[in-house]
Amino acid sequence: MSDEPLPPIKIKADCLPRDFVHRLNKMVASLGSYTPRYEKDFMGESGFDILNLEYTGNTQYKDFIVQFICVPNDAEYVSFEVRASRWVPNDPPTYDEYVKVASEHGKRILSEYNKAHSSRRRLSIPSKEKLEPKLSPMCDALFSRFVNLANKQALHPLDWNRFYEFVTYCKNRRKYSGEDIARLLQKEGFSAQYSEYIGSVYRHLCEFKRYF
Repeated sequence: MSDEPLPPIKIKADCLPRDFVHRLNKMVASLGSYTPRYEKDFMGESGFDILNLEYTGNTQYKDFIVQFICVPNDAEYVSFEVRASRWVPNDPPTYDEYVKVASEHGKRILSEYNKAHSSRRRLSIPSKEKLEPKLSPMCDALFSRFVNLANKQALHPLDWNRFYEFVTYCKNRRKYSGEDIARLLQKEGFSAQYSEYIGSVYRHLCEFKRYF
């Protein structure tokens, strides 16, 4: 089982993102191997459009689909994802496996789009190194103090106090996700399950602090 973070892949549209996704929806049938399903204003959210492309070709992945996602308040980029209900050999996939599959399908579809619209759209994929969370010097010092003194099996009250100090300082200076914190904790010897739990506490504390 892989615990590597998967990259957020984006495409800079050559028109409004919603129009870009609509163009893809009209042309993808000509490619074969994909059955499109276009969902406008998904879940009732205006401007949140998803083009799901069910892959009908041969694949080792179960229920494999390609997605182009237009999100509200982003006037430039469309998100690109590949999904499966079961990946092999690793579920979830590693960074390299995910990028390989995403690139194969993304490049094929965008190649046809570029020909049809005299464009040069491509996938923008962040490197594996850029996905690793990096703490600022002061946040890193507080985090190190917390993990070095913590009982990694079950945090004691003083451990939680040091964690709250870390959250209080870092929340106001840089945005880290609960997943970022969980990955950092796991690297420091916390179990995957406990890391995810503490990461979820971090996320909830950050949300709570937004109201005060």
